[in-house]
Amino acid sequence: MAKDSSRIGSGPAKYSRRDSTNSSKPAAKTKDELVEQFRKSALVIFDKFPGKNRILARERELVALMQDYLLDETLPITSGILRAVVLKLEKKYPKIDSMTTFSTNVFDNGLPARSQAMVVPPSGKVVSAARAEAALIVAKYPELFAPEIAQNFSAGHAVQLDVNKKCYRFEMTSAGLFKVVSGSEHQTLELESFKNFVVSLNQTRLKPIVERAQKTFCVGATDQANFYDAMAILEKAAADPDATVVSEKTLTGGSNKTKVVTLSNGFKGVWKSVKGEDLDLTRNSVERDHQGRRETAAYIIDKELGHLAGVPPSVFRKLKPTQGKIAAFFRLHADEEEGALMTFVSAKLGKFVPNEQLNVKNLQRCAIFDEILGNLDRHSGNFLFTASKKIVPIDHGLCLPLVHAKYRGHFLFSRDGYLTKKESERISKFLQNKAEITQQLLAIDIDQRASDLMFERAETMLKLGATSKTWYARAT
Repeated sequence: MAKDSSRIGSGPAKYSRRDSTNSSKPAAKTKDELVEQFRKSALVIFDKFPGKNRILARERELVALMQDYLLDETLPITSGILRAVVLKLEKKYPKIDSMTTFSTNVFDNGLPARSQAMVVPPSGKVVSAARAEAALIVAKYPELFAPEIAQNFSAGHAVQLDVNKKCYRFEMTSAGLFKVVSGSEHQTLELESFKNFVVSLNQTRLKPIVERAQKTFCVGATDQANFYDAMAILEKAAADPDATVVSEKTLTGGSNKTKVVTLSNGFKGVWKSVKGEDLDLTRNSVERDHQGRRETAAYIIDKELGHLAGVPPSVFRKLKPTQGKIAAFFRLHADEEEGALMTFVSAKLGKFVPNEQLNVKNLQRCAIFDEILGNLDRHSGNFLFTASKKIVPIDHGLCLPLVHAKYRGHFLFSRDGYLTKKESERISKFLQNKAEITQQLLAIDIDQRASDLMFERAETMLKLGATSKTWYARAT
């Protein structure tokens, strides 16, 4: 492998994997041979530019080497991005004796489709395995690949998809690669890249659906069926394991560290991570942590009450921080965080709304919900008021107490009021699903003592046929 040393110091040198004696066609190489060739070339660079004082020259040469090996046109690879990648990998593999690991890492994560021209063609078994894996991938997304389309693709036929008014043509080649054509854009992908492309395409398909559901929830649906559909879409989008964070903004003014995040599927939510919880913020008989879990529990309980109070959809999940191009390219993700992801609602805080504008029917539904939930922190800063004059209860981190006592707290919605027939029916159905609801709460680590006490409050309310302004002062 020859290198033009005259370019050192004036710009990146260009390396070639081709044999200088045969410039017409590159010799076929296995992946292991390519890795070894890359390793030797990288070692030459480390030997020529050792130490911290030669780091810039070393970076420049490594970038040039990587540009020659990583020829994937499906990603916007620039020298700046590669330089940052080099810094990351150098930090991870600082010693020369780690260069084999370094080289293997580059090829495991970055060997692109065009580099397959340098590799011995795969066997028929490899192609068959790739086709079988591809069939599993498309079967995972039935909303994207209709059954007939998935069947044709799995059989080796070219198929066509229309996603958000854009046409995509998929075809598997005899070499076990995947051709994707959209307009004037042409890509040839390996199996892993094909999988990532399908995931990304499905996120693109979901985006307008999720954004429309979020608007329906915030503005208010024209009928109950549309509202329930929107809630189901938002809950599913918040829990989507394929979704990644594309933007985030820290929220100020709260007791916990929270962020507004936007996911790749269009979902916009409030993220309350476990490690960002304020452990000094508590109430009598409430566990000091678990605030995010209780946020999700509040949504589960309201959902089982038929979305009585309209708590924004929430899930307890793991989430990765904002994805950058480097992380996307090399799959070097930061550690996931646990927490509650709650639907973001664009509306006024309750403290800015005059009391006369609050709907009595909404207030009664919130009173029912808060009493069953055992909410110890309902004040004017813990509900929103939408443009359609709808109360949206939020911030349920301090609820589900383990015992009843004379609590200190805020009970803005607590009131004496009779239940309507429909409200009584909802509570009765809620109690009938006691076992299932308990299991849902246990799944997010809610203490069963808190669940048992919640059902006691619901039973008492149903027996009395009314809510109580002083429910929180009852003895157990």
